[in-house]
Amino acid sequence: MLPEERRLPTKQEFETAIERAFNLYKTYIQEAYDEKPHLSWRDWIEVAGSDEVVRTLENEGPLAQKYWNFLPEDVNVYDVMDLYQKGELPTYRPAPSFQNIQIEPTDGIQRTRFWQPSEVPAYTSRKIKSLYELARRKVTTSNKSAILQARKELLFTFNRSPNIAKDSGIEAKNLNSWIRSFSGMSVKDRQQEYQLNQGVPEEHQWMGFSNSSWINRITIDPNELDQFVGDIDVPNETEMPWRGQSGDTLRRYIVSTFLSIDTRILYDDLNFMIGDCEKRSNRGQYFNNKSTLHGKEIKPKTVVISQLFKNTVAHEIGHYLDYKWAAQYGFSSTPLSTGGFNYPIMPEGHKEWMKKFDQFMNQIEDKADIHSEYTQRRSEVFARFIDKFCQWASREQHGHDYSQYFDKFDQNDFRLFVRLLQEKSFIDAKFPMSLKLSSRKNWIQKIC
Repeated sequence: MLPEERRLPTKQEFETAIERAFNLYKTYIQEAYDEKPHLSWRDWIEVAGSDEVVRTLENEGPLAQKYWNFLPEDVNVYDVMDLYQKGELPTYRPAPSFQNIQIEPTDGIQRTRFWQPSEVPAYTSRKIKSLYELARRKVTTSNKSAILQARKELLFTFNRSPNIAKDSGIEAKNLNSWIRSFSGMSVKDRQQEYQLNQGVPEEHQWMGFSNSSWINRITIDPNELDQFVGDIDVPNETEMPWRGQSGDTLRRYIVSTFLSIDTRILYDDLNFMIGDCEKRSNRGQYFNNKSTLHGKEIKPKTVVISQLFKNTVAHEIGHYLDYKWAAQYGFSSTPLSTGGFNYPIMPEGHKEWMKKFDQFMNQIEDKADIHSEYTQRRSEVFARFIDKFCQWASREQHGHDYSQYFDKFDQNDFRLFVRLLQEKSFIDAKFPMSLKLSSRKNWIQKIC
């Protein structure tokens, strides 16, 4: 955890900390006081006494990391409990301030995947008319590639330059009608994407809305997905569904997740296995390290999709990104979202982004469901956030069924995450992590 200003928790924060601890040990607490079968966290203070509650709060590492490590000097959790019971804790905390990292053009950066559109050139009016005519044609086997390319170029050009109808001489009514029918992208989303990319160089812009509107109009063949990920293991019993309609639906959702997140992230080391998870009731599972599942060897960085079930893909890719970003800094076995790292030394350009990401995690953690130990894990909070972010970007509600949870992520969180993606795209390009393994080990030893 990166240091922040020392302060007392607010009344609400302290109550949340008690509720978190109570939910972690609810079963044991209720067994200890079985005469109160419906014990709440407020009742816990009364029946157990404030000292016992404080001892639990002090010994819970994530709570110390989130609240107690930043208490003013000479103030401990017992003091905070005393202030709480006297009604003397502050009731207001100013909203965190997220400072934007300046994003500069990075010459020579090329987008290398189809979900990372290359810079759209300044087309002449004749070229735009030609794209428009070609994009409107009926797709056949012989012209499929050319027409899909024309549609993509026209769509991205329109999204970035809304005045192309006027500039090219195409009747605006006809062009707008075709764009609406083909992309399914609303005017509101187009304007929001434009605003999110204001002042951001082309190579680091986020195109989640545009990408998602485009992907919904195409079919992803199995061999096409193979080009952009590592290995895809499809057991014989699922071979036909994988190559049929259900497989196409799953492939589109995998690629849609990539498209929604966007900003130059590569997934060529991410593997997929279509089959049963460790617990057959699970819909999906992520393995960051080499493992064995039902007697079958699982490669590192593998998402297992249970029986072609699509809805958990974004959640599991969220786990993959969490580990991927941590590994970038030499921590291959710990998710970045968990925090708790001590960074007295950071690579040039990355320290401010890391601090901002940690602040972001604190923000969404405050809005996450805390009813159990599992839901409180920061890595699970981040994975659930990624699922909701992808639903927001794609404007589809087919993600994991989280109706049993009560996360309250909102558009402000999504917009902040877009900025984090844009800034990371720039920082990774400007200050690449090119340390050799031996050098990185020495670097890690210095900072741990």
